[in-house]
Amino acid sequence: MGGLVIGQEIARQLNCRFLFLEKENDRLVMRRNFNLTAEDRVLVAEDVVTRGGRVREALDILSETPSILCGVTCLVDRSATAPDFQTPFLPLMKMDFPTYPADNLPDELAAIDPVKPGSWQKLSEIRESGRQGIEICFDTKLETCWSRA
Repeated sequence: MGGLVIGQEIARQLNCRFLFLEKENDRLVMRRNFNLTAEDRVLVAEDVVTRGGRVREALDILSETPSILCGVTCLVDRSATAPDFQTPFLPLMKMDFPTYPADNLPDELAAIDPVKPGSWQKLSEIRESGRQGIEICFDTKLETCWSRA
């Protein structure tokens, strides 16, 4: 759900159209009569990338369209190793989190009950409704996909 706001704002700032992929039976799908043409340049936008699984799903869907993939962006990249999406990846922020094997947790972490990421009550209800997805911004007139200050 968090990526919807980000994708919409990116599209607004670039003055281009916005579409999104939705989850159906825990898989991303392109619905709502969305389609992409060979003239469409696409930027995949996500809120947080951890392992990149949903982004890869989105990229698989996009590979079945004639559109031009420009890259992937996100607010926070919290991956342990840089994901290789085979396209430019430009996160706004990189956050490193230590990870531990389950049988070798530091005592202060072992004392805390594990919680599945994203299991907040409200977010779980939204996800169960199938309305979460990856967002895509595209514009047929976009000359470049990235600008760096």
